[in-house]
Amino acid sequence: MSHPNTRIEFDSLICTDLTEACSREWLETNGLGGFASSTIVGLDTRRYHGLLTAATKPPVGRVVLLSKLEETLVIDSARFELSTNQYQGAIHPRGHLYLHSSRLDPFPFFRYRLPGIEIEKSVFLVHGENTVVVQYSLCGDPGSPSCTLEVRPLIEVNEIRQSSLRPYRYLVKAKQVDPETKVTRKVTDTISDNAANVGIVMGGRPFKPLEADMRWVSALCYRNGVIEETGVAAAVLNHPALGVVWLANKLAPYGEALEAGEVILGGSFTRPVYANRGDTFHIDYGTFGSISCRFV
Repeated sequence: MSHPNTRIEFDSLICTDLTEACSREWLETNGLGGFASSTIVGLDTRRYHGLLTAATKPPVGRVVLLSKLEETLVIDSARFELSTNQYQGAIHPRGHLYLHSSRLDPFPFFRYRLPGIEIEKSVFLVHGENTVVVQYSLCGDPGSPSCTLEVRPLIEVNEIRQSSLRPYRYLVKAKQVDPETKVTRKVTDTISDNAANVGIVMGGRPFKPLEADMRWVSALCYRNGVIEETGVAAAVLNHPALGVVWLANKLAPYGEALEAGEVILGGSFTRPVYANRGDTFHIDYGTFGSISCRFV
């Protein structure tokens, strides 16, 4: 990784605020096309987040091998969960509340402050190897109470599908439906990153991007005949095509692009609407037509 010369640090005011913390991410690389990446509180919000993503066929062919470490600090008989995970409608555990600071110096450090003790965690990749080193150090007063650190690795073999960024030829109207799952996803994951776990209902009449001013594409979302959400496409970075540009710039450092024929989600301009069994949805895009579906 090419590290910045200036130390970057975030204090507890940022680290304990998940909205702020999850908008800040770090990335370590190993020179082989592999990397480690997450948010500054260790809450994985993207499909490529993980402590070790190896490039098995450099520079692409990446596989997530180590998703994260679940850490529990035991002080006397009290147990403190240091990790942070997001599930459908819940954050558990809430280790970010103990995170006193997070910094890049030159690789990521995370300092946790607990009753009578501070512990610091560092993460770095060995250059030229698919190896991640995670180190824990006790900080502060040497007379701190005795403690035990329990570490549980979450190991998976999950291939990251290679995408490519090519000029797209047609646009079609589409509606994302977020099912109730336990997959770690949130609204920001559905913005042009191909990572959200959703079903996509597509219309049958594509139109070319220059046929209309896409900023003014609007939608009325009906659930069981009642309007639940409305929106205008300009809410996506002032123009929905900029969501695709954002995606191109994010993928380029990893040597990835979007292939011709792939479906690209330009970004949502309405809030998610939950779907229950038996619900009927109708999305009205005005002059661009409409789509409907029913959940059974």
